[in-house]
Amino acid sequence: TTLFRSVEKTYLVKVSGKPSESALNQLRHGVMIDRSSQIQGHRPARNATADARRGDSKTDARHNEGRVMTAPARIRLLRDAENPWYEMILIEGRNREIRKMFEEVGHHVEKIRRVGYGPLVLDLEPGRSRELTQEEVTALHRAAEGRAAKAEKKMPRPGRRRPVREGDRKPASQRKRTSRRAR
Repeated sequence: TTLFRSVEKTYLVKVSGKPSESALNQLRHGVMIDRSSQIQGHRPARNATADARRGDSKTDARHNEGRVMTAPARIRLLRDAENPWYEMILIEGRNREIRKMFEEVGHHVEKIRRVGYGPLVLDLEPGRSRELTQEEVTALHRAAEGRAAKAEKKMPRPGRRRPVREGDRKPASQRKRTSRRAR
């Protein structure tokens, strides 16, 4: 299981209220959250640099006891509304991490749904399961080892050809066939 800690997890998150762009940027760069599994309640966002400027190091030290910095997250707005939906991609998977991250910037999470795990798309109905194909297992191992699956080659657009350059291989149908023994 330690091999799969670095695999990206993709979530759909519905947030109560609309976070500001600066709050989203805080989440993108990582925030300090409590290690405990309890959410401390709806609190306004903290500004550690303002505490430091005031010389409030004792308060800041007490506040950071039992706290941990989250890894940067990728966040993208999916549906803009009074209570918007975001796609959030995390590398970690701490207990209640997304809820704690949004609470830290002053917003409550209403709903969370995991929709991806590395290269896998989690599209089964709740309670359903299936076995992974061998290709999915291989792709998952590659993702866990930090090697993404090789990107598929871009297919040229129909009707557009690139110029033939010296050293290009001829299409298989135009190559001279020779047996391996003759070489």
